[in-house]
Amino acid sequence: MSFAKMSHKDRLLWLGSKVIPTPDVQKVKAFCTRLHRQSRTKNEGNGGFVLGDTGTGKSTAVAAFVDDLAEEFKAKRPGSEWHRPRHPDTPIRPIYEVTEDAGWLRHVVVIVVPPRVRFNSFLRSVAMTLGVKLKSRFDFGEAFDQIKHQIEQQKVGMMIFDEVQHFTEGTLDSYQAADVIKIIMKCRVQVVCVGLPKMLDLVQGDNANDQLLRLRQKQVEVKPLACALDDFVAGDGAIRGEETNTQNDVRFERTPFTDFCAFLDDRSDPKAIILPFDASSEISEYHTALRLWRAGNGHVGKMMEILFQATDLAIEKRMSKLNLRVLAAAYRDSGIDDKDNWFMMEVPQLLEKFNQPTKRSAAKGDESSSPGRRGRSRDNVLARKH
Repeated sequence: MSFAKMSHKDRLLWLGSKVIPTPDVQKVKAFCTRLHRQSRTKNEGNGGFVLGDTGTGKSTAVAAFVDDLAEEFKAKRPGSEWHRPRHPDTPIRPIYEVTEDAGWLRHVVVIVVPPRVRFNSFLRSVAMTLGVKLKSRFDFGEAFDQIKHQIEQQKVGMMIFDEVQHFTEGTLDSYQAADVIKIIMKCRVQVVCVGLPKMLDLVQGDNANDQLLRLRQKQVEVKPLACALDDFVAGDGAIRGEETNTQNDVRFERTPFTDFCAFLDDRSDPKAIILPFDASSEISEYHTALRLWRAGNGHVGKMMEILFQATDLAIEKRMSKLNLRVLAAAYRDSGIDDKDNWFMMEVPQLLEKFNQPTKRSAAKGDESSSPGRRGRSRDNVLARKH
């Protein structure tokens, strides 16, 4: 495979379609797989929460599960007509099948909860997604009956709600949200709620609803990848990945973040390559990896967005791989001042600022997105090398 022979857009599509199998992505996929396996096997469905901060990749992880499931469906019934429409506000795409006998079968339904959602509009969105057109002034009981009928007719197995925190931010309280979710679960459908951690307000405090407590019992949190200088620099000053060392050096433990970087750089499997270049961009090099982690604060979605924008610029400039200069340009384009641009800092400044938690993570007390501490002697070793 030669990426240089591919069109600019095809190379971006390649990168945009890739999901790195971090431990949290695998955890979400396993969680959703178990839920889906149990769909329509009991009198009632159940479900759970997939939560995480903006940019951690929670929706991307759920989307990866649904994409794999869609391929399984297509392999089993290659003669069917399959539809997977895109929604502008989520990467999660539903799975619809059209058959001659049963008509539309909506195996996985996806609904994005809009900001400032109201009960009527939310119920109407659920109905429309199932092909039910409600009257301008509809009766709630009749609307629920139509929804239940279509869920059964279309053999809906799973319903995924994204941006669920909007329930707690608008005028729709948890009891109203539970009315809809309860009906769906009683139809033997599995429910997955995806959103920011604040969506747990649905099952906390005085306004909590018993119908949603079962969802709280099953939840998966997608967190930022942790990183410390120890991951790249040993106590004796040895640097991970240098010629005198190997990736299996006992001085360096594998971590989810170092695996993330290695996966970006892996050239052993052409189908597994993430960055669409014919040469490695050496993201695993400590001085690049630490900058990338700091720029995205460990959030996979944010780091991948930086890499995506840098890739676009690099292809435009006919570069054979990414380097610090194009990464700095992409990061600058996101609105970052040059003085705060991690990719423009000299190594001594990078090392000095790396150990300083960001204002945001310090305010939240978020240890997972705060770098590990390291003594000045270790910093001096690296500074002398560069």
